[in-house]
Amino acid sequence: MTSKNGVASSIARNDVYLHNLKALQVRDGELAGHISILDAHSRYITEKTHNGSITAKIRDQQGTFRYIHSSIDPVEEAREWARHFVLETPAIAVLGFGLGYHLFALRKRSYSGSIIVIEADIQLFQSSLLYRELAPSFQDNKVHWFVGKDLSTLESLLCSIHSDRIAILPFLPVSTLHPEYYETTTGIIHEYLYKKRLLENPSLSRDILQLTECLQH
Repeated sequence: MTSKNGVASSIARNDVYLHNLKALQVRDGELAGHISILDAHSRYITEKTHNGSITAKIRDQQGTFRYIHSSIDPVEEAREWARHFVLETPAIAVLGFGLGYHLFALRKRSYSGSIIVIEADIQLFQSSLLYRELAPSFQDNKVHWFVGKDLSTLESLLCSIHSDRIAILPFLPVSTLHPEYYETTTGIIHEYLYKKRLLENPSLSRDILQLTECLQH
């Protein structure tokens, strides 16, 4: 059954949402505050899949519905997505959270590094709080949340993690909903890693400086 106003009709009495919001308040009070005052009418339409899971879709500019997770089995879709990656870096950045199925799939692979969850759309993130038990992830200090924030603050978060290697894992089609945001995100991460490498390798910095001076003459 599809609910066009799923958030509006469920938010006040949804125990999962209230539990998630309480846990988020402890982890990131600013984000929890922004979510609590959002307009309850979501652009995203939620519905049950054939196996009873919840998926979501959105109408694009052409009037066609686009699912952000599988309409059949989003859990298996997330598991297949997670299988494609070799998780060897001390940190990974997940571009696009959606309803969060793929975060759980990564954790089930026993990945023990830091996970940076980057979601451009705070309204979509609000929808995830209704249907997924996210409190354990909010309580996990290895999971870092960057939701609906100005990208000028992303480097500060990256610095706090102190990782010299970060794998970037885009989750499609969520990350295609805001392509410019995620393209800029990718650039910021690459630039951060480049600068960190220069700081940790003074000889490399000198070589680059010498090359720059050479090219300027």
